[in-house]
Amino acid sequence: MDWSQFFAVFVTFSLLWIISQRMSRRHQGTFRIFIVIFAIGWASMRFSLFPWEMVLGILSSLIFSFLFWLLIGRYNPVGNEDETGIKVYGLDD
Repeated sequence: MDWSQFFAVFVTFSLLWIISQRMSRRHQGTFRIFIVIFAIGWASMRFSLFPWEMVLGILSSLIFSFLFWLLIGRYNPVGNEDETGIKVYGLDD
């Protein structure tokens, strides 16, 4: 097993899944479709060389992102876009 390929897949997909958890609900679906297309593209290029590394890397990244959501994301939900928008304070505020 090539550990460098495993860690490359694990780190890349873990970051993508965690980013998708922390974005607004409106954009999550589109970004998750991007992740699936990215995974299919990467797997089509590398699956013949590193099949187990791809499968184990993606599965472990899903487990890691679930644990991130379970321990951190559930207790710190993403705010509403209207509430978290940019606020400019001027002289009158």
